[in-house]
Amino acid sequence: MDMRLQHRRSKRPQVPSERIKWWKLTEHNAELETVVKTAIRTASAGYVKKKWSVLEQAIKEGARDILGTTKSGRPFIDKQAWWWSEEVQVLVKKKKDAYKKWLKTRSDDSLREYREAKAEAKKAVATAKLQKHDIKPCMRSWIPPMGRRRSTVLLKRDNALLKTLDT
Repeated sequence: MDMRLQHRRSKRPQVPSERIKWWKLTEHNAELETVVKTAIRTASAGYVKKKWSVLEQAIKEGARDILGTTKSGRPFIDKQAWWWSEEVQVLVKKKKDAYKKWLKTRSDDSLREYREAKAEAKKAVATAKLQKHDIKPCMRSWIPPMGRRRSTVLLKRDNALLKTLDT
Protein backbone atom coordinates (compact mmCIF):
# COMPACT_ATOMS: atom_id res chain seq x y z
CA MET A 1 0.00 0.00 0.00
CA ASP A 2 1.50 3.30 -1.09
CA MET A 3 0.66 6.43 0.76
CA ARG A 4 1.48 9.97 -0.18
CA LEU A 5 1.60 12.74 2.37
CA GLN A 6 1.73 16.34 1.43
CA HIS A 7 3.47 18.83 3.61
CA ARG A 8 1.79 22.20 3.72
CA ARG A 9 4.00 25.16 4.26
CA SER A 10 2.68 27.52 6.85
CA LYS A 11 1.69 30.85 5.41
CA ARG A 12 3.13 34.02 6.82
CA PRO A 13 0.52 36.47 8.02
CA GLN A 14 -0.33 38.99 5.36
CA VAL A 15 -1.94 42.38 5.30
CA PRO A 16 -5.56 41.47 4.52
CA SER A 17 -6.73 44.61 2.73
CA GLU A 18 -5.77 48.19 2.05
CA ARG A 19 -5.92 50.29 5.18
CA ILE A 20 -5.44 54.00 5.72
CA LYS A 21 -2.17 54.80 7.52
CA TRP A 22 -3.78 56.60 10.46
CA TRP A 23 -0.53 56.47 12.47
CA LYS A 24 0.80 59.24 10.20
CA LEU A 25 -1.98 61.58 11.32
CA THR A 26 0.21 63.47 13.81
CA GLU A 27 2.60 64.48 11.02
CA HIS A 28 -0.11 65.57 8.56
CA ASN A 29 -2.75 66.82 10.98
CA ALA A 30 -2.95 70.36 9.55
CA GLU A 31 -3.41 69.16 5.97
CA LEU A 32 -6.21 66.78 6.89
CA GLU A 33 -7.81 69.44 9.07
CA THR A 34 -8.15 71.77 6.07
CA VAL A 35 -9.78 68.96 4.07
CA VAL A 36 -12.28 68.33 6.88
CA LYS A 37 -13.08 72.03 7.25
CA THR A 38 -13.82 72.40 3.56
CA ALA A 39 -16.01 69.29 3.71
CA ILE A 40 -17.93 70.77 6.66
CA ARG A 41 -18.55 73.97 4.71
CA THR A 42 -19.82 72.11 1.65
CA ALA A 43 -22.08 69.73 3.62
CA SER A 44 -23.87 72.41 5.63
CA ALA A 45 -27.39 71.84 4.27
CA GLY A 46 -29.56 68.71 4.34
CA TYR A 47 -30.40 65.87 6.65
CA VAL A 48 -28.03 64.78 9.39
CA LYS A 49 -27.45 61.31 7.94
CA LYS A 50 -26.63 62.79 4.55
CA LYS A 51 -24.25 65.33 6.14
CA TRP A 52 -22.54 62.59 8.08
CA SER A 53 -22.09 60.36 5.03
CA VAL A 54 -20.65 63.28 3.03
CA LEU A 55 -18.25 64.15 5.87
CA GLU A 56 -17.26 60.52 6.34
CA GLN A 57 -16.53 60.14 2.65
CA ALA A 58 -14.53 63.39 2.56
CA ILE A 59 -12.45 62.36 5.59
CA LYS A 60 -11.71 58.93 4.12
CA GLU A 61 -10.77 60.29 0.70
CA GLY A 62 -8.63 63.04 2.22
CA ALA A 63 -6.89 60.56 4.50
CA ARG A 64 -6.21 58.21 1.60
CA ASP A 65 -4.70 61.02 -0.43
CA ILE A 66 -2.68 62.62 2.37
CA LEU A 67 -1.77 59.71 4.67
CA GLY A 68 -1.65 56.92 2.08
CA THR A 69 -2.75 53.29 2.30
CA THR A 70 -1.06 49.98 2.98
CA LYS A 71 -0.73 47.46 0.18
CA SER A 72 -2.71 44.25 0.53
CA GLY A 73 -1.00 40.88 0.16
CA ARG A 74 2.29 42.05 1.65
CA PRO A 75 3.79 40.19 4.61
CA PHE A 76 2.52 41.56 7.91
CA ILE A 77 5.35 42.57 10.22
CA ASP A 78 4.36 44.20 13.47
CA LYS A 79 7.48 46.13 14.45
CA GLN A 80 5.90 48.61 16.86
CA ALA A 81 8.55 51.20 16.11
CA TRP A 82 6.29 54.23 16.47
CA TRP A 83 7.77 55.06 19.88
CA TRP A 84 11.38 55.11 18.65
CA SER A 85 13.16 58.40 19.00
CA GLU A 86 15.84 59.72 16.64
CA GLU A 87 18.57 58.48 18.98
CA VAL A 88 17.15 54.94 19.04
CA GLN A 89 16.81 54.86 15.27
CA VAL A 90 20.43 55.96 14.83
CA LEU A 91 21.72 53.31 17.25
CA VAL A 92 19.65 50.53 15.66
CA LYS A 93 20.92 51.54 12.21
CA LYS A 94 24.49 51.52 13.57
CA LYS A 95 23.89 48.00 14.91
CA LYS A 96 22.49 46.79 11.58
CA ASP A 97 25.42 48.26 9.69
CA ALA A 98 27.89 46.64 12.09
CA TYR A 99 26.12 43.29 11.64
CA LYS A 100 26.28 43.55 7.85
CA LYS A 101 29.97 44.45 8.07
CA TRP A 102 30.61 41.43 10.29
CA LEU A 103 28.76 39.16 7.86
CA LYS A 104 31.00 40.33 5.02
CA THR A 105 34.35 40.24 6.84
CA ARG A 106 33.85 37.67 9.63
CA SER A 107 36.71 39.28 11.54
CA ASP A 108 37.06 39.50 15.30
CA ASP A 109 37.19 43.30 15.24
CA SER A 110 33.94 43.63 13.34
CA LEU A 111 32.31 41.07 15.68
CA ARG A 112 33.43 43.11 18.69
CA GLU A 113 32.07 46.30 17.10
CA TYR A 114 28.77 44.56 16.37
CA ARG A 115 28.42 43.32 19.95
CA GLU A 116 29.13 46.80 21.34
CA ALA A 117 26.62 48.38 18.96
CA LYS A 118 24.08 45.70 19.87
CA ALA A 119 24.46 46.43 23.59
CA GLU A 120 24.08 50.18 23.01
CA ALA A 121 20.98 49.67 20.87
CA LYS A 122 19.48 47.32 23.44
CA LYS A 123 19.90 49.90 26.21
CA ALA A 124 18.46 52.66 24.05
CA VAL A 125 15.42 50.58 23.12
CA ALA A 126 14.85 49.60 26.75
CA THR A 127 15.01 53.21 27.95
CA ALA A 128 12.68 54.33 25.16
CA LYS A 129 10.20 51.61 26.12
CA LEU A 130 10.37 52.61 29.76
CA GLN A 131 9.78 56.26 28.90
CA LYS A 132 6.98 55.53 26.46
CA HIS A 133 5.11 53.08 28.66
CA ASP A 134 5.93 55.04 31.83
CA ILE A 135 7.28 52.03 33.75
CA LYS A 136 8.85 53.17 37.00
CA PRO A 137 11.35 51.26 39.16
CA CYS A 138 8.99 51.51 42.13
CA MET A 139 6.59 49.22 40.25
CA ARG A 140 8.95 46.28 40.81
CA SER A 141 7.66 45.79 44.33
CA TRP A 142 4.03 45.82 43.21
CA ILE A 143 2.49 42.35 43.13
CA PRO A 144 -0.51 42.20 40.82
CA PRO A 145 -3.65 40.30 41.82
CA MET A 146 -3.18 37.70 39.09
CA GLY A 147 -1.39 35.16 41.25
CA ARG A 148 2.02 34.52 42.72
CA ARG A 149 3.53 32.72 39.72
CA ARG A 150 2.50 35.36 37.19
CA SER A 151 3.73 38.15 39.44
CA THR A 152 7.16 36.56 39.85
CA VAL A 153 7.44 36.23 36.07
CA LEU A 154 6.61 39.93 35.69
CA LEU A 155 9.05 40.91 38.43
CA LYS A 156 11.85 38.88 36.84
CA ARG A 157 11.18 40.55 33.50
CA ASP A 158 11.22 44.02 35.07
CA ASN A 159 14.41 43.25 37.01
CA ALA A 160 16.13 42.02 33.84
CA LEU A 161 15.06 45.16 32.02
CA LEU A 162 16.34 47.40 34.79
CA LYS A 163 19.66 45.49 34.94
CA THR A 164 20.23 46.17 31.25
CA LEU A 165 19.71 49.86 31.95
CA ASP A 166 22.06 49.94 34.95
CA THR A 167 25.00 48.32 33.14
